[in-house]
Amino acid sequence: MNPSDKNSENDFIQEQSEKASSQVENISLNFNVNEEEFDKTKPSTSQNSQEDFDNNVSDEVDHNNWFECTGSFASLLDHLTNAKNLLTNIQTDCNIDEYITIIQILDITNTIKEKCELTRVSCESYVSVLEKKRSIYEVDKHVGDNMMILHDPGIRQEIKTDKERDFLIALGPHQPNLRMFPSDGKNRFNSGWYKEYPFLEYSTAKDAAFCFVCFLFPTGVGREKSELAWSKNGVSSWGKMKSSGSKKLGKLQQHFSSVSHKQALRDYGNFTNKANNIDILINKEQRVRKIEEERILCQNTEVVSILFDVAKTLGRQGLAFRGNDENDGNFVQIVQLLSRHNPILGKWLADRKLRPYHVSYMGASSQNEFIEILGKEIQKEVVSEVIKCPFYAVMADHTPDISNKEMLSIVVRSVDENGLPRERLLSVMESKNKTGEATAQDILDTFIKQNIAPANLAFQSYDCAASMSGKFKGAQKKLSELVGHNISYIPCQAHRTNTALEHSCHASFIVAEMFNTLEELYVFFNSSTKRFFAMKEKLAEVENSILIRNLSKTRWTARAETLKAISISYEEILQLLEDISNANDYSIDNKSKSKALGLYKRMLCFDFIVCLMFLKNIFYKMKIITEILEQDDLNIIDAVNMISLTCTSLRNIRNSEEDVNNLIESAIQFAVKLNVDPETDFRKHHRRRLVPKKIDTNRDSSVNIPYKQFYRKEFYLVLDTLIKFLDENLSVVLQNVSPLTNLFSFPLNKKNIILTQIEQAILLFPPSHKIDELALQAELEILFELCSKSEKVVKSMQDVMTIASQNKQIFPIAFKFCRFILTAGYSVATNERKFSLLKFIKNASRSKMNNERLDLIMAMKSERDILDRLNIKNLVAQWAKLKQRRLKVISNL
Repeated sequence: MNPSDKNSENDFIQEQSEKASSQVENISLNFNVNEEEFDKTKPSTSQNSQEDFDNNVSDEVDHNNWFECTGSFASLLDHLTNAKNLLTNIQTDCNIDEYITIIQILDITNTIKEKCELTRVSCESYVSVLEKKRSIYEVDKHVGDNMMILHDPGIRQEIKTDKERDFLIALGPHQPNLRMFPSDGKNRFNSGWYKEYPFLEYSTAKDAAFCFVCFLFPTGVGREKSELAWSKNGVSSWGKMKSSGSKKLGKLQQHFSSVSHKQALRDYGNFTNKANNIDILINKEQRVRKIEEERILCQNTEVVSILFDVAKTLGRQGLAFRGNDENDGNFVQIVQLLSRHNPILGKWLADRKLRPYHVSYMGASSQNEFIEILGKEIQKEVVSEVIKCPFYAVMADHTPDISNKEMLSIVVRSVDENGLPRERLLSVMESKNKTGEATAQDILDTFIKQNIAPANLAFQSYDCAASMSGKFKGAQKKLSELVGHNISYIPCQAHRTNTALEHSCHASFIVAEMFNTLEELYVFFNSSTKRFFAMKEKLAEVENSILIRNLSKTRWTARAETLKAISISYEEILQLLEDISNANDYSIDNKSKSKALGLYKRMLCFDFIVCLMFLKNIFYKMKIITEILEQDDLNIIDAVNMISLTCTSLRNIRNSEEDVNNLIESAIQFAVKLNVDPETDFRKHHRRRLVPKKIDTNRDSSVNIPYKQFYRKEFYLVLDTLIKFLDENLSVVLQNVSPLTNLFSFPLNKKNIILTQIEQAILLFPPSHKIDELALQAELEILFELCSKSEKVVKSMQDVMTIASQNKQIFPIAFKFCRFILTAGYSVATNERKFSLLKFIKNASRSKMNNERLDLIMAMKSERDILDRLNIKNLVAQWAKLKQRRLKVISNL
């Protein structure tokens, strides 16, 4: 940076700082300061006008606004001083980091910009209030004390009361600007004289000039020789108004420099100061103190905003606020960190002991207040989203937390006006009783507490537990009874898919044994850091290799990743196991060698190889469908179609003996590559399979069943079980939503829009919603035509919703029908994700957290998009109004 540029920049900042300081000092100390700098007029105290004024704004509020503007201006000066200090450091410090310096300049510039904007908005708001006041008195006449008071001095009556005088002062001098003033033949009145003599008045009725202050105060000490012309009769000698030379003064100069006018002006000043009734503006010490109070008010508001932001950040990230030592918690430490880089916050904390009350709002109770306001504001936004929608669905699930409390998460699903589905966490609460009736009651109580109408509840979705999905005593049945209308129940499709996969894997003993081997492999390598890093180093030699994953007991589709990891690095893992079993290193104990040898032999077993080849394909198909079902932007129509397509794909594999044989042949070739004879290995590990007696009872003619046939049989058991469970699940879903799926079967066909189907679909609506069947049929037919003519191929319900949303003004009933379909919940995956956050938030170090606090922090962590949109200034104002604070902040932001 050029030194001259530094000096010029320093001079500029110093000049601006000095100007601001001078302005504040002048406002604080100038004895003759007048609120007319902001308020061009004083409101009349006459009876009628005072009543109008009281209905709009009080004098006290105006005066507070005046000081708020001044205090905000004083607060701006603090930031200008910080800018000056920063520039001084830049010029004097020997070690300057250019990047950090520019960032600091940018930061303080943005802060000054915000403060300037705040001051400008405050002043403009105050000016608008004052203009509103002035408009009340902008009248041509005023009735007071049964007497007409006119503005024109030529026809104005004599003033008898202070109220009338106060009203005229509010109106100001009568100074009309005519296009052309009347002429006496040679000269006329000149409106330019107003600027030179501000109290000069002109009467359009008399075509004469008057003095405003002399009219208001015509009598008194020093006015014995006053000219009545300027206060009563008027002056119209236009040619003599201005001076004709240095020795011959004009009438204007003569009057406005006269003793009588000066005395009237003095009385005017005394009267306005008395009439203003703002003692604090007259007393210099009180004025200085009041402006300082407003500056501190701005400072307190800024600091509390920072504290709110810290609480917001900790809640957003799910971090602990306090540790065992309150002063060593995350909240306090982050505030202290910020104070070292924020001069305003640093000075505020340093001056804590100098304040009347030694409060810092960093204690446990204050932190809890911040959490409560933030959490409840998020919950309020969630409830607002749900209330705006005509229908909503509920998903609920249980899980134990770290303190062994049974927690119930309640998620609501709704579709906004743009056709976008959202799943929001409504509450996380302790469940004292897991029965279906108790769970249903907890859900209903939550709706009532949050002012959500149960009458609009259209769908419910839970997992496969009997207490939730039971037909007679499950939560899905009990909730319908409590609400008073049938609520369509859709079992969680992700859970049902995992359950189907689990049962299918248990259908074959060789498949179950393969998974046991995979589990032991994971434990073997991950129970020792030495073996783990040995495996990691070995797999680094393989392209696209991944580490062996843990076999989840609940998420069976996660096992697809383990199958993939083993299949990619099969030979390398075998080699590593062999090296460990044959190692002469004394650091490897015999037990580890024996375990490695056992795993090595089991991986070379043909049962393991052929099951790995077969299940790798099946598991990835199921992994894809489950991941799709876990998305919260899917809908029940597309979910059913995806499950149906998956069933069809699995059924094609089951019906194609050639495909199964090809899988077995691939396994045979891979086994041969590893020097494994499949047939010999099969005979070694499996007994002789005789022909069933019902086919041939002669034991001498018995033969072994070919090993390929054996493996086909095992694979068919897996496929048959999987297809059976998926079909059963699909039939359960279709029982409830078949009218919807029948209407929206892809590709779309107008022939499916049958009135009976529409009537059955409308029966799924909550009773509070009435739909015209014929009108819906007509709109759906036209909507289907639009879909068929769309440039983009419509192949999903979401595509239909997009077109319906674009034309919702044309098809309001069809759009509402589509919103209803997309409202249906089909999975509790969102609940499961919230439970993952629950384990992160309520961990071993925070196991004593109470339920209310947990619920609020869960809302902050879960709905981060809403949290990011919250206005900190509004939250500070809400915080200030909760109770009487020892330190005040601006509460009318």
